[in-house]
Amino acid sequence: MKPTCLTTNMKSKKGFTLIELIVVIAILAILSLILFPSIMNQTTVAKNTVCLSNSATLKRLYTYYKMTDNSFDPNGTTGAQFLIDAGLLNQGSSANSSINSMVWAVDESGEMQVGCASNTITNDTMLFSSSFDNADNLKLLMGNWTIVNGVLTTTKAGESRAIFSGTSGTDYDIKMNAVYLSGSGGYGTYYRATENSAISGYCFQFDPGSGNRFMIRKVVDGKEGPAFISKTMSTVSSSFDPKAPHDIEISVVGDQHVIKVDGVTVMNFKDSTFTEGSVGVRTWSDAKVSIGDVSVEVIK
Repeated sequence: MKPTCLTTNMKSKKGFTLIELIVVIAILAILSLILFPSIMNQTTVAKNTVCLSNSATLKRLYTYYKMTDNSFDPNGTTGAQFLIDAGLLNQGSSANSSINSMVWAVDESGEMQVGCASNTITNDTMLFSSSFDNADNLKLLMGNWTIVNGVLTTTKAGESRAIFSGTSGTDYDIKMNAVYLSGSGGYGTYYRATENSAISGYCFQFDPGSGNRFMIRKVVDGKEGPAFISKTMSTVSSSFDPKAPHDIEISVVGDQHVIKVDGVTVMNFKDSTFTEGSVGVRTWSDAKVSIGDVSVEVIK
């Protein structure tokens, strides 16, 4: 009997052909396209859930914070160190990266809100909002400006001009608080203005040096024209104190300008000389002024 040759009965092994590999890769690619968005969506949902939870907790703690006569306004603040300092949040909780990334903001109704850095609360009508923690959003045009204790002020006598970055527009509402501390000059608010030292635009001026008057001047290439509207400060009240803190609001829509001081309308006029531009401030002579809580919001 002849021995059986085992090699003749064994089937040879085959590897994957190129076509089969391409098919497998294509299938895996299709599966990844189907599954990846689902995985990412679940991740996003999880992050949003954590964000909402943190937001609710921090808003509740902020309510307690204000009830204990704390005056710090966290608008624009990231994190919750101020709550730790007040003893309302422990250091371990704040070390959590999700807490540290929370961003505080004031919404359109004036209520304090808090959201994640990846989902920051934004107001698409707000061009500028600053309590002047730093000078990052300030464009210096002339003179010397500094920020001390959350307020913007000049450091030397003479003409000083600055623009609030990102405020270029046409129709907007400007709000700020200002205090005239000393001097013989005054201060002004530029609007619909260019962003160069030889500035052009409107300027609403608070001018104690001209007999305690409010004025509107048109500025062209850095040179002021005569006041085309002028009102005494007693328009606000007979006991108006030029050196007290005052709230200024300027609303301009089309050719209509409405200017209020401490909620009282002091000017309401029409003019279309300048149709667009940025918002800024100026001081002159030896005026010492502090400016704070500035906001510029688009009027739609």
